[in-house]
Amino acid sequence: MQTVATTKPQVRLRREGLTEWLVIGLVILALIAGWILKASIQGQTATFASETLSVRYPVDWLLGKDEEALFTVRDPDSSSTFDTTFSARVEPLGEMEEQEYVFKVEGVDASVKPLGQVTGLNAAANRLVVRRNKQLKEYNVLSARATTLMGQEALAIEYAYVDSPRAGWATAPSLPVVVQAVDTVTVQGDQVYIFTYAADANIFAQEKDTLAAILESVSLK
Repeated sequence: MQTVATTKPQVRLRREGLTEWLVIGLVILALIAGWILKASIQGQTATFASETLSVRYPVDWLLGKDEEALFTVRDPDSSSTFDTTFSARVEPLGEMEEQEYVFKVEGVDASVKPLGQVTGLNAAANRLVVRRNKQLKEYNVLSARATTLMGQEALAIEYAYVDSPRAGWATAPSLPVVVQAVDTVTVQGDQVYIFTYAADANIFAQEKDTLAAILESVSLK
C-alpha cells in the first residue's frame, strides 16, 4: 500500500515537469518564428500611388489619415511614444515677394543674402519656417542645406521641436518628446512639395537610411 501511495506523486511531478518544458519550448519556437518573420520583411517595401505622387515605404509601416497631406505613413514599432513618420504635402507657390529671411543655407554668405537670390523655392522654404515656428513648440532650425530631389533643386531644413503627447481614455500620460525632423522642399511648376520626416531625437540618426530610401523613391506625376 505504501508503494502505491508514493508512486502517484512521482508520476504527477514528472507530468508537471514535462508540461513546463513543453510550454518553454513553445515560447522559444514562437520567439524564433517572430524573429524569422521580422527578418523576412526587413528591407521590403510597399508602394503608395495617387494621381500626383508615387512613393515606396517600409512594408510594416502604417498609412495614416491627414486631410492636409497627400500621403502620410508611420512606424508602429517606434521605440518612443512619438511614432516615426513621413508625410508629403503640396501647396501653391504663391508670390515671390521680398522677404526677411529667417534662416540661412549652409555654404551661402549670409552677409549677402541668406538664401541668395529670391526664388520660388527660397520664398516657399522661408514661409514654411515661419509657419513651423508658429505651429510647433520650441521650434528650432538646426541646419538648412541645398540638395536635389528627383533631379530638381531642393532645400533640406532640419529642425527640432517638443511634442507633448495627449493622454486619451486608453493611454497613460507620458513625458514630452524632443522630436527631430527634416523638411525637404522642392518646386514643380506652380506647386510647392514638402516632404517631412520626423522621429524621436534619440533615434533620428538611426533612421536616416530609411529617410534616404523613401526620398529616393519619390516620383511626381
